[in-house]
Amino acid sequence: MKIKTFVAGMVALVFAMSAAMAQNAVVTTGGDIAADNYLFSFTVGQIAQTTAQSADATVVEGVQQPLSVEVQSIDAVDALPTVSIFPNPTDAIVTLRREADGEPARVVLYDASGRQLESQTWTGASLSLDLTAQPSGAYIVRVAYSDNRVKNYKIIKR
Repeated sequence: MKIKTFVAGMVALVFAMSAAMAQNAVVTTGGDIAADNYLFSFTVGQIAQTTAQSADATVVEGVQQPLSVEVQSIDAVDALPTVSIFPNPTDAIVTLRREADGEPARVVLYDASGRQLESQTWTGASLSLDLTAQPSGAYIVRVAYSDNRVKNYKIIKR
């Protein structure tokens, strides 16, 4: 009976010591980012790190190990067309103008609470939005293109 108690005590001691030696840190934030076949883990606010070096290798012990990423290429992103909005602030009608007749875009007007007030397709060089019936305040105009490019503009109604 004493041997079983002794063995059980030793097993408990080994588990307690291994838990005390585990990596442990208080960090402010962190997370994981998955992309294609890669998983990136990160922490911000790592408080402890130990480096051991020999002639052949360097080992960095800590909560996270450094990772070097080399970018091979970046796909070009089409720039959004330049859009002018005037007059802003406005009392009634606001005009959206772009450099030339461009690709069709969806124009949606939202109030400050995010409620959709108006939506229309923009195919020409200019488009007018009538805010006469709307109360004074801030509004958002969202211009969205078919390839998921989106730009938001703020309009002030006096």
